[in-house]
Amino acid sequence: RRVYVSPSCQTFMSSLESGIAVVPATMDFQESDGMESAARRVAHLLQRPEHLEKVDQLRRKFTRQKAAVDARLKTAVQTQLDDVKTGLNKLKNALEEVQEIKTSMSDIDAQYGSCQELERHIKQIRDAHWQHSQLAAAVDHLKHIYTVPTVVTEANEMIQNSNLLAAHQKLHELENTRDELLYQMHKSSEDTSDIRSVNQPLLRYFEPVKELSNTLGAQMWFILQRILHTVRNNPALAVTTFRIIEREEKADDRARERRKNTGFQAPDRPKSWREKALSTIDNSVMNRFEGIQLETRDVDKAWLARYLMNLRKIIIEDLVLVKTLSVPLFPPHYNIFERYVELYHKTLTSVMEDVGGERMEPGEIITLLGWLKQYPIMMLEEDLRVDVSKFDPLISPRYVKELE
Repeated sequence: RRVYVSPSCQTFMSSLESGIAVVPATMDFQESDGMESAARRVAHLLQRPEHLEKVDQLRRKFTRQKAAVDARLKTAVQTQLDDVKTGLNKLKNALEEVQEIKTSMSDIDAQYGSCQELERHIKQIRDAHWQHSQLAAAVDHLKHIYTVPTVVTEANEMIQNSNLLAAHQKLHELENTRDELLYQMHKSSEDTSDIRSVNQPLLRYFEPVKELSNTLGAQMWFILQRILHTVRNNPALAVTTFRIIEREEKADDRARERRKNTGFQAPDRPKSWREKALSTIDNSVMNRFEGIQLETRDVDKAWLARYLMNLRKIIIEDLVLVKTLSVPLFPPHYNIFERYVELYHKTLTSVMEDVGGERMEPGEIITLLGWLKQYPIMMLEEDLRVDVSKFDPLISPRYVKELE
């Protein structure tokens, strides 16, 4: 009976037989090569008859070397076997863990499939949760609604006692309550014209909150109008003022973001208190220059020299105060020293135009031209180190030539 053997199987058997045949041939070749190498080594060591006396010594030496090589080889083989055993154990453990993960994933898939039945009921749970959260928020807001008049009175007293930070905290809580109530009404109504009429009673009830905000703002603008005096005598009050301004700026940003996402516009937002604060500081600089007494020639012949001397004194004193005391108190992004330098220079330019517009005596012209030349040097003094060359000149070069 014949057995059919496929061509691929025949090829494998032939390669296996050739491999078996090659292995002994290779081993015989290595053995003969080793014998030849050993013979050359012995011939090199026993070149003369007297070298035969060292045969026993050489035999012991090579025996020790062979034993050392065998020990190292055994150790290396044992290390390799241990590493292979460790690798196989890790592969086995990894396979078991993969099987466990596979089983766990199958269980999760089965459980997830059973959870799909709950999807029909989840909408009811969500609706109930939303109603509960709304009721809880309403109860919490009721506490603030009932206490609005009391809280407004307390905040006004705090403003009168210069406790501005605590007053602002109460104002912030009242505004949050008002805005949240208006937002809830905004969400529950689709008709914007109707929501405006519905909001009117609530806005009238919270009208004292708006007045409280205006009162706090007026107190802060008064502080900023005298900011140099405040920085010198009550720096903590100045810091409090700017902390409140920065908090209001963040509240403005949140109101803009809410309007962008929901379409709800909070009342009286944005307040833009930072812009108002900087504008108030700008006006305080102009008032500072206007407060300098400008005498006339009839009262004092040296009126211009005295006036320019007062200008120099005020400019240096104020800018040194700003650089040393105000900079640490103001928020860094205000760049308050650079702002003051620019404001003083612009205001001084306007003052010089007014002075130059007067009819002046020759001595007064010399005094003015001398002061204009000293102005850049004055601003470069050690306490200021301000280069005014980046600004426009106080008086146009053409008019200076006319004076000369």
